[in-house]
Amino acid sequence: MTPKKRAFAVAWARGASPSKAAVDAGYSEKTAPAAGSRLTKDKHVLAEVARLGLPVPASSKAGRKRKTPVLPEPACGYTGPDGVKTSDAPAAWPFGKEPPVIAPPVQEPPPADAATFEDPLEYIKHVVNDPAAEPKERLDAAKAWASYVHAKKAPAGKKEGRNDAAAAAAGGANPFAPRRRLEAVK
Repeated sequence: MTPKKRAFAVAWARGASPSKAAVDAGYSEKTAPAAGSRLTKDKHVLAEVARLGLPVPASSKAGRKRKTPVLPEPACGYTGPDGVKTSDAPAAWPFGKEPPVIAPPVQEPPPADAATFEDPLEYIKHVVNDPAAEPKERLDAAKAWASYVHAKKAPAGKKEGRNDAAAAAAGGANPFAPRRRLEAVK
């Protein structure tokens, strides 16, 4: 327990507001309201107040008693202690929860390995579409599948890149294209 917390506990237990007790303990005035609120819930501060034999102030949430909710008694014996309808309840009995419906287990397809597929692309498609496969494994298979479906664009050479950039800058006209000779027409 820090000396600041101990000083706060003494000042707060003697009746100061949490903000005032925090300032008296050495906390900044700007942060005193937040520090006071935080320290009133601190288990070490509450233990120090109890050790000093001082009563816990009423502003502490730890000193308040919580009300426990009153649960209704099961009506007419048709609702079990866990809140689920009993088997002898009429079909239209409105109270309690319906008993859980247990679904039959889902049959999973047998695991496929690469040896059962003749074409590696078919195995890759199977892994991508298998919801039981690990996400990382599915992602890697999708990357491999993409290389079969989409061709990688070849990088342009220096000249092609320069010509394309010039054409784009000129609005479609290529300044490096050979110029036509103008001829006089009679």
